[in-house]
Amino acid sequence: MQANFHVQLSGSHTRRNLTPNLESKIIHWPTYKAGKFAMQDVHAIITPLLLQQMCRARITWPPTHHISGKEWITDFFSDDSRFSNAVTGAWPALKVLSHACGPDTVPDVRGFLPSPEDPGFPEQAFGMHVLLDQAPRVLFKGIDGRWTSWFDRTSRKLYGYYYGLPERQRPWARDAWAGSTFEYWTCIASEFNATMAHQESRGDQQLSASRIEQLRRVVEDFSGRCDPVRDGSSPPLDEYSMIDIVSHIDLDQDWSFHKAAFFSFLVDDAHKPIIDRFGRYPYRNAIEGRESTTDELKWIRKTGHFAEAEPEVAKRVRQDMAAGTWTPLGEGATERDALENISPDMSLSIAIRTEPAQRL
Repeated sequence: MQANFHVQLSGSHTRRNLTPNLESKIIHWPTYKAGKFAMQDVHAIITPLLLQQMCRARITWPPTHHISGKEWITDFFSDDSRFSNAVTGAWPALKVLSHACGPDTVPDVRGFLPSPEDPGFPEQAFGMHVLLDQAPRVLFKGIDGRWTSWFDRTSRKLYGYYYGLPERQRPWARDAWAGSTFEYWTCIASEFNATMAHQESRGDQQLSASRIEQLRRVVEDFSGRCDPVRDGSSPPLDEYSMIDIVSHIDLDQDWSFHKAAFFSFLVDDAHKPIIDRFGRYPYRNAIEGRESTTDELKWIRKTGHFAEAEPEVAKRVRQDMAAGTWTPLGEGATERDALENISPDMSLSIAIRTEPAQRL
């Protein structure tokens, strides 16, 4: 089967420009056949334009917008399908990258990004974060979910590069987003940290906690408000807190910006006790083909099997592992759903509108 993908950037009322002279231009993604792909195929798909698209799929406001707490919480924590629909364009890149490298190779994706000195580096680096860390979590269904951890490892390898840069050149640095509002940058910087919060490593969880503490202090200085974790008014975190927090979000309350920021920080911090306790996320055991310990089974039951793969999917993973195989990305429900979203002729037209009152 062959697939032609293109992106249509159109609209006379633009909320923000992607780059000069990109309006109303059709970008043709390469035709490819199911099966093996070469890295040149990946480079033809993971382009600056795609990474910009991924950035704007996750953070839909212009950099000059003073994002409210209500906007932040609603966009990031509600159950609507806006983000999953907007990020569907990631599917061809994820599939081709996984096929080109295979499950036993963790690719170095630095080559898809410009130099840290390039003005486009922060935005494209954030788009790469969305591509590798966020898109798999909303797009992969069924047996495809096994690939999420592969993209996590790919993303973590990239973060090793970021942490090796001088602080001012790291893509989440405040100076890197000097033209944006404080609120916009805080959303960006907080979201960048999700890659570290998703890692099954105590060392990475400590890096995540340290980064969140830095952000917490900056927001406290900006807002003049103290995070409730300071005075003990926020309950101490344990291995069950993260599930409880994300399962009981009151979207209707009055979310000031600082309150939304502190809540986002709390969600990231709540990942750490799980890894501190188990050294891994028990809910991922099924999709990874791992045996759960007695304590992990207790956690899984107590959390209502939160985010756990269905038994039939777990069975397929175990069969793959016994056979020494890995079902290629695209053989779960993901590809069917993605292609349905892309359209019958398998072309993707995304109109990015820029009226202040409109959203993607």
